Amino acid sequence: MSNAFNKLFQKFESYIARKNNFPYILHSKIKILYIDIYTYKGKEILLKDGSIIKKGDTIGELHIDNIKIKNIDNKFDIVSSLLLDELQNIKNALINGEYDGLKAVYGVTLLHPIAKRFGFTIVNINMSPKKIFLILWDNILRVAFRKNKLKSSNKFREPKQCWLSRGQILKM
Repeated sequence: MSNAFNKLFQKFESYIARKNNFPYILHSKIKILYIDIYTYKGKEILLKDGSIIKKGDTIGELHIDNIKIKNIDNKFDIVSSLLLDELQNIKNALINGEYDGLKAVYGVTLLHPIAKRFGFTIVNINMSPKKIFLILWDNILRVAFRKNKLKSSNKFREPKQCWLSRGQILKM
């Protein structure tokens, strides 16, 4: 993908984060994940540990800072370590009484195989215009921000929801 196209997506990514006023995870030093705390309005979701997410629950939606992650070595052990650091920051915030009432966190990502290794509950997204947009958008971001142009597949991947309950975070 051209350098100009890549820069366009970086500017758009920055704009989205600013427009939505996404805060980084509390106490994070690396600041690669935003967390958007809000009241859940969807269908019930059963998580691996038996927690049930219902309408009215407080949840945190995680968003990757694609611009910062672009500058980080994307080897599995490095990405895993960064994710664990960010989850540890959420855990510490919960222990300190911050993120009051947070029942779970989730993200929509193409990186669901990595999230599954960390105990996240993986949930398919039902086909809808929103899902079609997510598939297109996440795959465009994958191409725009990938580092090694030779290793990456051109096959469209399907994003999935990746959920982790408060209890699972506190056990980390």
